[in-house]
Amino acid sequence: NACNDYFRTQNWYDSEVSPRYVEALGGSNPSAVDDVRNLHEMLGYRLIGLQRQAQSRGLSEAIQVGLKKAVAAKEDPYGEAGTRLDLAQALNEIGRQCAQLGYFGD
Repeated sequence: NACNDYFRTQNWYDSEVSPRYVEALGGSNPSAVDDVRNLHEMLGYRLIGLQRQAQSRGLSEAIQVGLKKAVAAKEDPYGEAGTRLDLAQALNEIGRQCAQLGYFGD
């Protein structure tokens, strides 16, 4: 279901995307900026998959916001426009909607 997939997606995001942000911002890895863009594109596709399985309107709306924020983060790989924080808040809202449905992750 969407919530189980969401928690897997959140774990993937934390382990794969966050470290690339650090590398992109620090300039230690020139390809990190492209990695950040590509990973946010992958996040968008994952969220589209979640959208199709959403068990409630609130969850569906939260996923839609998350998708918009993922697209914005892809376009702003340095997070200069606050897109990284916006995306984190959107992902947290998806988790909150899942908790209201009785799903809490692992």
